[in-house]
Parts: sequence; structure tokens; C-alpha cells
Amino acid sequence: MPRNNIVLSIAAVTAALLSTSAIPVAAESVSEESVTPFPFATEQRIDTPSPAVTYPHRYVIAYKNRADAAPETVPDNAHPSYAPPVGGTDNTQTDTAAQTDEFTAALIDSALDEILSTDECFVSERQYIEASPDAFLEITALGERALPYLESIASGADEGFRPYVAMAAMYAISPELYDREFVSPDGRYTLRAEVYSFYQTIVPYDNICYRLCLVDNTTGEVTAAVYDNFVFADGIDNNIGWSPDSKYVSVTQSYRHSYTVTGLLDTSRAEYIQLPHAEQVEDIIGKPLSLPADDGEYDRVHFRPTGWGDDRIYIRVLLGNSDGDMVDVGWYSYDISDKNIDYIEHIIR
Repeated sequence: MPRNNIVLSIAAVTAALLSTSAIPVAAESVSEESVTPFPFATEQRIDTPSPAVTYPHRYVIAYKNRADAAPETVPDNAHPSYAPPVGGTDNTQTDTAAQTDEFTAALIDSALDEILSTDECFVSERQYIEASPDAFLEITALGERALPYLESIASGADEGFRPYVAMAAMYAISPELYDREFVSPDGRYTLRAEVYSFYQTIVPYDNICYRLCLVDNTTGEVTAAVYDNFVFADGIDNNIGWSPDSKYVSVTQSYRHSYTVTGLLDTSRAEYIQLPHAEQVEDIIGKPLSLPADDGEYDRVHFRPTGWGDDRIYIRVLLGNSDGDMVDVGWYSYDISDKNIDYIEHIIR
């Protein structure tokens, strides 16, 4: 076939595809046994997985057909696992599907190459996409047809930003693949976690950065939008916790073996409260939060919620080393209304 006809055929197909001893700080001590066990929020799955095809990936929780679109049903043989043997088959329909997948993959690879061809030293896949919006649009315009191949890139062994741009394209096509929602016990509020970035070199380690916002389910209004860069080294699902009275929701961020911090979102005041850091606790106890040991100094501080009281949260304090080993050194009680620590126990004997 003449080269011009091949080019026209590719263009036509492509166009068709685009659709210590206690250290009291207050007179009254707190019995740890009376603490309400900390109820980690249960992840709210979004509808049900699509019966057509699912995309196994370490970040994927559920997949559904978007309500605001009419996606095509993806045939079984469109998934890479069901690709026909090289050389085609006797089934014309199967051969056509295989050719379609090849063109889809070629278009995606070409667009990714264009997006990543810059010499700029970007620190996030967002910057690559913002620098080449038209190329990114070529990928997302393919819709759900592009998801299987994008998934293979996202979960593959490619280095650099290619997997993260692929994840961003999957997210643009189907946000439900990555977003999380955590509903309060009384059902009034939803803490919504939306992807801000899939990778940022300025944030330690390889983790999704989330944007968190609080939604009033009775009005649909966003009552509080908080920071863009919430990172959870061990995943978000076990690091969001609602208080039993639905007044507060805790957010515990972790950076692998480095440190762990906890903050609170006060629903009544639409305010985010960062709980005390190591320096504030050290000022109270009068000594550094570290322990020497034969296997390395335990000087990495981790604050994790352990229970709720009346306008109060209880925080477990652990010290870790560079290998990820941890020792429990005590806990403190934080008065949310007064915004201060009102009791500390067994920290650095």
C-alpha cells in the first residue's frame, strides 16, 4: 500500500477512536482505659466495580462507569491479557480489535514522548502536563478505551515521570479510580480526598499527594478546603478517623520512617488544627525526644491518634530509627477547645 494511503488510514482510525513517670500538666489525670477506641474511618467505595473490566493497581479501589458520560463497553479482548497471538486470528472482529489497540497504544506513546521531551527540570507530573496540554488532551480524549494501556504503563517498570503522567491521564478519564471519600458517623459530612499530584520530588518518597476538602452532605457545599499536599506513606485508608460525635476528623500524615504527624479538621469552625510537634512536647517534658540504642538512635518522632474523649483526642507517641523499628514512649491528651496538651504520661522515663 502506498505510504500516503497508510498515513490516511492511520488518521482515519485515530479520528474514529477520539470520542516515664507521669508528668502531669493538669491536676486531673486521664485513665487510658477510659479512652474511646480510635475508630479509623471506613473507606466509602464509589458504587460498584464495572462488570466490563477492572484495572488492578496498587492505588485503585473501585471502578465504575462515569455518570456524566456514556462510555463504550470495553470488550474482553481489549485488555492486554487477552491480546490475540501475533499474526492475527481467523476472527475478523478480533483482528480489528487488536489493530485498534495497537493504534491506541501508538497514539498514547507518541503523546507521552512529546510530554516528556522537555529539557526543563520539573518536579511534578503536573508541570509536564501543564507544559504540553494538547498532547495530554490527545490521551484523555480516548476516554476509557485508553485505560488498559495506561494501566500497564502506570504499573510497569518505566523510570522517570512516564508512569506518573499515565496515572494522571487515568485520573483525568476516571477520577473514581483514585479519589477517596470518608463519611462521618452521623452521615452529615464527607471528607473528600482528591488527587493533587501523583509525584513530587520536593515531597519525600513516592506517594500520591491529596487535596482534602470537607463537604456538607445536606447542602452539597464545600465547607472547608484544606492544603493540597497531604501525603500518606502507608496509604490514606487507615489514616483518616472521625470522632464518634462527628465534630472532628483526624488526618495522620506519614513519611515512611522519617516522622508521622496528626492534624484535626473541626467541622463546626471549618478549621484545620495541626497538633503539637516534637518541639512543643520537648518543651513540656524538658528533654529531647530521642533514645540511644545499639541498633541506632531512636530519634524519629511519630504521633498517632489512639482514642477520643469529650472535645479531646489522645495521641500515642513513638520513637523510631532509620530501619523503621519503633518503641512506644507514652501518650498525651490534647484539649481541642483550648488547643493545648493537658496531660502527658510516660514519655522518656
